[in-house]
Amino acid sequence: MKQSPTVYIKTHGCKLNQSDSLTLNNEFHDNGYELTNNAHNADVVVLNTCTVTATADSKARQYINTTIKKHPDTLVVITGCYAQSQSQQLTEKYDNCLILGNDEKLNLVSKVNEKLRIKELDKPSFLPSTDKTRAMVKIQEGCNQVCAYCIVPKVRGREKSIPTSTIIENINNYHSQGYQEVVLTGTQLGTYGFEYPTENLHKLLGNILHSTSIPRIRVSSLQAHEINSALLSLWEDSRLQNHFHIPLQSGDDTLLKSMRRRYTLKQFAESIKLVRGTIPEVAITTDWIIGFPGESDSQFDNSVAFIKGIEFSDIHPFTYSIRPGTSAAYLEDQISPVVKKNRMSRAIDVKDSSAKAFKETMIGKQFEVLWESKNQNGDSVGYTSNYIRVNKTEYQAKNLVTKEILKNLGANGIVQC
Repeated sequence: MKQSPTVYIKTHGCKLNQSDSLTLNNEFHDNGYELTNNAHNADVVVLNTCTVTATADSKARQYINTTIKKHPDTLVVITGCYAQSQSQQLTEKYDNCLILGNDEKLNLVSKVNEKLRIKELDKPSFLPSTDKTRAMVKIQEGCNQVCAYCIVPKVRGREKSIPTSTIIENINNYHSQGYQEVVLTGTQLGTYGFEYPTENLHKLLGNILHSTSIPRIRVSSLQAHEINSALLSLWEDSRLQNHFHIPLQSGDDTLLKSMRRRYTLKQFAESIKLVRGTIPEVAITTDWIIGFPGESDSQFDNSVAFIKGIEFSDIHPFTYSIRPGTSAAYLEDQISPVVKKNRMSRAIDVKDSSAKAFKETMIGKQFEVLWESKNQNGDSVGYTSNYIRVNKTEYQAKNLVTKEILKNLGANGIVQC
């Protein structure tokens, strides 16, 4: 093995997993490992798994099998939510891999050192340059709400908040590394700080705005019933980006109750109206479960009608799949795969139409764009503040882009075109 073993981290699933992977990336680096952008030349491959759907489980197994076949001498580490929920089964099937669930991520690097019989490596003096421009910052994890379909409380545990001082320190560290945007992420952001008598999400955002200078801050997801005027008033500061992800899951009140969601369609619509009435040019995206147990054709039609009426900027529809140990797994009237497929086809049409209509309302308006990568033609690609993906050449030709955010340019990274 080389003096400095190489490690590649592959991430499946949510922004919380992306945050965990970024932390692991830094920990491996601090312990003397060389970071690589692909598995082909890696001594260690870490797969940070998702298990929110059966498809996520299948995707994890496929990646593991392919990696083991192509790189038999590589140490494969399986971590994340799938490893948490199916630890025994994975250990039995992949006896040469290292299986570490979410509750063992804090010790993952030391476990790898033990497996490779590494006592100590030379520690680097600086973090290597990165093309990354957006960092996921965990502010809490776990969930106490226990929706009927969701396995997250079982694989992430009960809610726990990260101390404000730690969050601010992490943001400032990422900014010093060249990141220009952070996404505050977790499982249940709206109840941040519930363990502490003087902490909540409103105060956290205020402290972040006061104690950091990173140009862009996003809140990854909020529940409809957690949104209020006081919270939205913070968006007067333009560093808070005008994009909200507000999960809906169903446009039928009876199904929402069966799912054990904590809002009605009326409350959801009122929250959307409040956000749009407070924040200009705001984008609102959502999640939509297709084929929840007992969903009738008319209830699905209700969802289609409600979602069309909201006019989301984008929609993430996904088919329901049984998650072991959740209450929905025991419900009768499971929906057939054929019906789910047909409904998903309609849902994709709604998604595409909604996203197109929103983008058309933005034509001719001016945005700041964080350029993040190059496409195959060499053009810069990035995102507006309200999370529209843009091509620099195309959008400058249409006079849509007037500012861009680039790393290491100007006092705060914002440069006038």
